[in-house]
Amino acid sequence: MAATFLPVQAGWEDAIFLGCWTSVVMTAASVHLPGGLNRPIATLLAVNAGVWCGAVIAASGAPVDLAKAAPWVLLALPGAWLVGRRWGIAIKVLASWLAAVAILGAALPTTTPTPGYVADHME
Repeated sequence: MAATFLPVQAGWEDAIFLGCWTSVVMTAASVHLPGGLNRPIATLLAVNAGVWCGAVIAASGAPVDLAKAAPWVLLALPGAWLVGRRWGIAIKVLASWLAAVAILGAALPTTTPTPGYVADHME
């Protein structure tokens, strides 16, 4: 999350958001790997997610948003508990839903402009 404090050039926001959504899809899809993840790969995915989260906050938010995002990390605890109780299918269903939302979020800027997402002639 140190990327929060890096300067972001104007016009990089779309690329940063695309990279973030791509990272979300990769991380969510990793729960479907046969045999699960080993510790180095899981660590690499966690660092990747942290860098993209910091970049998104640097591009569109304030550093205080980092403190607002930090509690969401605690969602890993119920996930570990579910996997430990052999209810990992719940994690796979939620991860699949998250991947679908991320793909839609990444594709939204490339679709036909709709009111609310781009400036129109009334603004």
